[in-house]
Amino acid sequence: MVPAFVNGQVKFYTIDLVLRPDGKWAFRHTRHVTHLKTGRTPRLAIGGSGAVHLIRDRRWMRKLLRIVKAHDRGSISALAVADHLAAINNDVGITDASVGPRSIVAWRYRKGGIQNGGGGHQFYTSTTRDRSSTSLPTIGNGMDITAVIDAIAGPTMQRLEAMLRGESAAEVDEAEINAALAKLPEKWDEDLR
Repeated sequence: MVPAFVNGQVKFYTIDLVLRPDGKWAFRHTRHVTHLKTGRTPRLAIGGSGAVHLIRDRRWMRKLLRIVKAHDRGSISALAVADHLAAINNDVGITDASVGPRSIVAWRYRKGGIQNGGGGHQFYTSTTRDRSSTSLPTIGNGMDITAVIDAIAGPTMQRLEAMLRGESAAEVDEAEINAALAKLPEKWDEDLR
């Protein structure tokens, strides 16, 4: 699922793996609209293993839309909306064991819109905000870029901090960095870890 701003307009796409008529698998992208003539983007989209639960019981939808509108009016904070989304995720996890209690809520504002760009994110365990909301996971060519940066950042930051204190910084220990990188998984498991 890819929500995006294109030329200042909200757009929603999905990237799908499909079986072509010739029997080969291929990726395709699709732009989703609610009306062909106007090209209006859907107000919300759901996906993942918990989507079945959310489609079956839609009582959550009206309240969520009210909360988002209240945020757009400036009545409540972005974190209040994020808290509510984390609660929806948590409720799904209670009824559907395929959804875990951990979630990340991310938001982005359109330039020129009410908030004039920017955004943020918050990590959750159940409905509790995690104290540390580090960078969002980033996958590039199947590699966890965030994990690679984290493996390199520790020794690099220690060297930078020493330099800022006016101390002579030790050389970068390539063996330490390579050992940290070697611990990173090369393939994911069924839990996408």
